[in-house]
Amino acid sequence: MAKSSYFYQRAAMSVGDKYAELRERVRTAFNEANGRYGYRRIHVGLALA
Repeated sequence: MAKSSYFYQRAAMSVGDKYAELRERVRTAFNEANGRYGYRRIHVGLALA
């Protein structure tokens, strides 16, 4: 593995997940609908919130 790749990956792993909050909101909306909502309804629900 190249030295630059090693340091790039090490830095990338130390940064938090920028989509963690959105992912949790999607998961919550899906679970509140008992798994019945698809991506379209979840998208609209999150856009209106």
